[in-house]
Amino acid sequence: MNKLRWLFVGAMLLSLVFASLSPQPALGQARLTGTGNDVLRLSQYPVDTLDPSLASFVQEVQVINSLFAGLVKLDLATGQVVPDLAESWSWNAEKTEVTFTLRTGLVWSDGAALTASDARYAILREIDPEMYASYAAILDPIVNAYEYRTGQITDPNLVGVIVDDATHLRIQLTQPMVFFDKIMALWVTKPLPQHVIALHPDNWTDPAYIVTSGPYTLTEWDQASYLHLAANPNYYGTPPGYSEIAVALTDNDQQRWDAYLQGNLDTFDVTAAQYQQAQADPILAGQTALTPGTCTYALVFKTDTPPMDNANVRKALIAAIDRTDFAAQFAGDANLATQTWTPPLIWGYVDGPALGIGIPFDVTQAQAYLTAAGYPNGAGFPAVAVEVRDTSRNRLRWDYMAAAWQANLNITISVTYIGTNPPAQPINFTGWCGDYNEAFNFVGDGIQYLNAAGRLGGWSNAAYDALIDQISQEADLPTRLGLYEDVEQILVEDEAVIGPLHNTMRATLTKPYLQRTISGLSQDYWYEWSLIMEAEANYDPGNTMNFEPGVDTTAYQLPAAAFTQAMVLTHTAIRPDELAIQPPDGLGGIGHAYDLSAVPQTLGNTLNDQTNLPYLVIIPYSPEQVAAGDVAEETLGLYALVEGVWINQGSSVNTETHELTAATWEINTDFAVFGVTYKHIYLPGILR
Repeated sequence: MNKLRWLFVGAMLLSLVFASLSPQPALGQARLTGTGNDVLRLSQYPVDTLDPSLASFVQEVQVINSLFAGLVKLDLATGQVVPDLAESWSWNAEKTEVTFTLRTGLVWSDGAALTASDARYAILREIDPEMYASYAAILDPIVNAYEYRTGQITDPNLVGVIVDDATHLRIQLTQPMVFFDKIMALWVTKPLPQHVIALHPDNWTDPAYIVTSGPYTLTEWDQASYLHLAANPNYYGTPPGYSEIAVALTDNDQQRWDAYLQGNLDTFDVTAAQYQQAQADPILAGQTALTPGTCTYALVFKTDTPPMDNANVRKALIAAIDRTDFAAQFAGDANLATQTWTPPLIWGYVDGPALGIGIPFDVTQAQAYLTAAGYPNGAGFPAVAVEVRDTSRNRLRWDYMAAAWQANLNITISVTYIGTNPPAQPINFTGWCGDYNEAFNFVGDGIQYLNAAGRLGGWSNAAYDALIDQISQEADLPTRLGLYEDVEQILVEDEAVIGPLHNTMRATLTKPYLQRTISGLSQDYWYEWSLIMEAEANYDPGNTMNFEPGVDTTAYQLPAAAFTQAMVLTHTAIRPDELAIQPPDGLGGIGHAYDLSAVPQTLGNTLNDQTNLPYLVIIPYSPEQVAAGDVAEETLGLYALVEGVWINQGSSVNTETHELTAATWEINTDFAVFGVTYKHIYLPGILR
C-alpha cells in the first residue's frame, strides 16, 4: 500500500460501537430535571474527555459538536459538507491544495480572536506523536503529516498546513483526495484555543478554564454523572434553540426510560426492547421514530490464526448464520439484515443481494464450504475457543451463533464469558458506525483499523490496496461507486475477512414539544433542536374540553359555555427571559411561562377579553425547578399579566404531588408561575 496507508493505522474508536457496549460506572445523582422550558434535558453514556484531539466515542463527539465549531461541518439532513467557521474553500487545479477562508471577526467565548492559526494549531496537535491521538492517522493525506506523527520529522513547519493570514488556511495533500472536505468536517480538525491550552495544558476543558467557539459553553461537568451547557453569547451563528442543555450521564438504559416517563427527559435513544415496549403503548407509540442508522455489526476473523486462515472456513461460518432471524431475535424492527459492510445511509452503499455480492444464508452451501476447507460434516475441525466480554447482549448473540454453527455445520465453537474486554479473538463480533458520509470510512478506515487492532491478523490483499488508492482519487461518482462494489466483493465474498450480519436502525423517543432532527450518522447537532412553542385546539361551547398543548406541562379544563361561540385556543410557550414584563421584586419564576389566546372560529365575530365562565389551569412542576428558582414552594402561584401588572389567580399548590392548580377568567395575555424568593422571606426573631 502506498502513501494512502495514512488513513488506516490510527484507532478509529468512534466508529466502533464499543462506546455503547462498554459498561460505565453506575450513575450517582443524575440531573435529569432541568430548570424550565428553556432547558433541553438529555441523557447519554458518560464522557471521558471533551478534548477534540482525544475524543473517540460517540457520546464525546455529541457534546464537542455543541461546544466547538469547525471550518466546515456536515449537513445532517443532506450529508453534504457546508460552511461553518470558514465561509468558503477552494481547490487548486491539481486538487492537491485547498484554501479555507474564515469569516471575519470570529472570537472565542472569552472574546479572544479566533484565527487561521487556531485551525493550524488543532491539526498539528492532533498529529503530534506525544498526543497519542486515536484519530491522528485520518489526517495522513496532508503533506508530511504521516512523517511528523511517526517521528520521522520533528519540525511542524514541514507539515502542509500553512497560515497565509488571519483568515486564510492552506492545506497541501500528498495526492488528490476528492472527499477530503468530509474529513475536515470531523471533530478532530475543529480549531482549538491555543491561548488557553498553553496556560492549562492538562485540564483546559474544565469548566473553569474552557473557552469555546460553538453555540454553547461548558458550565458544569462531572464525568460520572452530568454536564451542563449554556448558550455562548459570542457564537458567530444563529443562537441555539435552547439557552441551556442539561445532560445526565449514565449507562443505565432503565434509568433513561424511567426519567422519560416521569417527564424529566425530553428525548433519548431507546434500546430495541424499549422501542417494542413503546410501540405497544398508544401514547408512546406516537413519540417514537425509527431512522436508518450508519452502523454495521459483523463477524471479523483473525486471518493469521488456524483455522480462520482458511477462506472457506470463514465463508462456511458466515453462510451458516440466518441474518434475518439473527437481527429479528435481538432488535426486531430496529435491525436490518445485510450482506455488505457499508450501510445503506452511507454514500457508496452496495446493495449486496441485488448485485450478487456477499455470502447469503445457505446451509447446504455452508456445508460445501466446510468440505472444501477439508472438514466434511465438521470432521477433524479443530477446537476453537473464543473469549467474550460478559454482557447480556453478548450472551444472546454468541449463544445464538454457537448454536447455529453446531446445528448447521456440526462444529463446536466454545465461548467463555469474562469480565473484561479481551484482545483479538479467532472470531470477533464488532460494529462500525459512520464518521462521515462516504463508503471509504467503512471499506478503508474501518477495515484498516480492524487490521491494526489485530482483529484481522495482518490481512493483506494487493487488489484491495490498489482499489483503495484509486477510490481516493476518483472524482467521477458512478466510477467511484463501481470501485466500491469491487472492494465489497473482495472483503465480504472473495476473501470473506468480514461477515456483515446486520445494520442498525436508530430508535428514539421524543416529547411532542421538542423539534429535533434524527441523524443516522454518529452525531447530532443539539443546537439545531428547538422547543415547539405553539399548539392550537378548537373549542365547542356546547361541551367541556380538556386541552393539553404538549409544548410544556400546562393543561386546561374548560367547562361548557366557557365561551359563547366556537373558539380557536392557542397556547404559546414563552421563554422566561422574554416575558413582556418581568416579575416584581420579591417574586421569582420557575420556568413556566406562556400566552393563551382565543379567537372566534368564524371570521368577523368579536370576543370580549374575558371568558364567560372561569376555566381551570393545571401545571405540574418539579422540585428541581423550585430549587433552581430559589423560591418557597408553598408560595407558588399562577400569575396573569393584566394591564401591565402581574395578578395572582388564586392558585392552590400541592407540595406532595408538585402540582399547581388555578381557576381564572383571564385570556389573551401572558401567564407565568412565580413564587416568593427566599431572600424576601423573613423569620420571626431575626433582625432585618
